[in-house]
Amino acid sequence: MAQDNKLQNVGFVQFPIIAGDVEVNLHGLCLHIEEMQPVRNSLLVLPELWVTGFHYRRMSMLVDEIPGVFEKLTVLANQFGIYLAGSYPEKNREGKFFNSLFVIGKDGSYGPYRKQQLFPGEEVVFVPETTKPQLLSTPHGNIGAIICYDLRFPGISRSLCQQGAEVLICSALWPKRRIGHWESLLIARAIENQIFVVGCNGVGFNGKIELGGNSLIISPEGVVLSRGDEKQDGAVVELDWSIMTSFRDQFNSVAIKE
Repeated sequence: MAQDNKLQNVGFVQFPIIAGDVEVNLHGLCLHIEEMQPVRNSLLVLPELWVTGFHYRRMSMLVDEIPGVFEKLTVLANQFGIYLAGSYPEKNREGKFFNSLFVIGKDGSYGPYRKQQLFPGEEVVFVPETTKPQLLSTPHGNIGAIICYDLRFPGISRSLCQQGAEVLICSALWPKRRIGHWESLLIARAIENQIFVVGCNGVGFNGKIELGGNSLIISPEGVVLSRGDEKQDGAVVELDWSIMTSFRDQFNSVAIKE
């Protein structure tokens, strides 16, 4: 892929999620994007299940609203010339749900990447993906995506990076009491795979669990380029691809091809 076609800017949009209220969550995202005025062609990562939350009792009804959400996000992506990456419930044939991440841009949607490792309790309505994780191929390069608990399983990220991921993103609802793990694991995934990493976390509460925010953008050398706080926040960072190239030229700890 030509250098000028590569993704030039990445960011995150962390905000509180109201479980079960699609309209409020969508409106909140739109307002935040308006305030941010992100650089065109930016990839913005959103929290896990940002539009529905983990509202188990209403999941069968909420999933029916996702096609309408995608239509509105496509309009938003066209308006600002951006790409939005977040996860959504996706119904399977057995009546349960995948937790599926899509990238939505002005030219369509890319995905899904389906969560492979469920946190204990999520199996009430969700099922894990059991096939090998696949890259999300976009007009601006190959994106490796993981979802929340997947972060604790380095083999998933390694597989995506060996397939040729150029950026690794993580959409999450990570609790405040384990926020130190969140930062350490994201930095580890960046260092061991010599890749830019964007992790977006929620803020506020997921049920009774307080979320930790602290969304991060990390360089292939493990340097934190941007950090969110514990409230609604957003940031965009311009990528310097020479950092990854020069670092991998010194020594390469991740094979580009399997």
